[in-house]
Amino acid sequence: MKEPFFVTLFSLSSHHPFRVPEGEAQNFPEGPIPILKSVRYTDSALQDFFQEIEKYPWYQDTLFILTADHTSTHYLKNFTNLIGSYEVPLLFYHPKVDLRQLAAQSFASHVDVMPTVLDLLEVSRDQILPFGASVF
Repeated sequence: MKEPFFVTLFSLSSHHPFRVPEGEAQNFPEGPIPILKSVRYTDSALQDFFQEIEKYPWYQDTLFILTADHTSTHYLKNFTNLIGSYEVPLLFYHPKVDLRQLAAQSFASHVDVMPTVLDLLEVSRDQILPFGASVF
């Protein structure tokens, strides 16, 4: 693909029936709740993905955004409430930029992704009217 480019992947692995591809299921143990096998598979797939793409020249200049959808099943008690049911990870990763120093330790929402990307690209909010707020 010609650079710059944007790619997205949407997976439904956090929703029932929590399918793992045939031929892979035996590699991931069952857990106390059915979703954990799918989560283990997703973690492994992400590891394989990053091990492969770090070989490409565009990797060093790429911002990766990883987030999740809420799920209906919970393993830990602190997620078994209305707020906990919708808590998901939101991770911004760039191989050459240490974003941990910039990140505020606060809550964010999916609606904050676009303003955060614009902030990292130093695009003025006067040019675009995004909803949400940058996490930086």
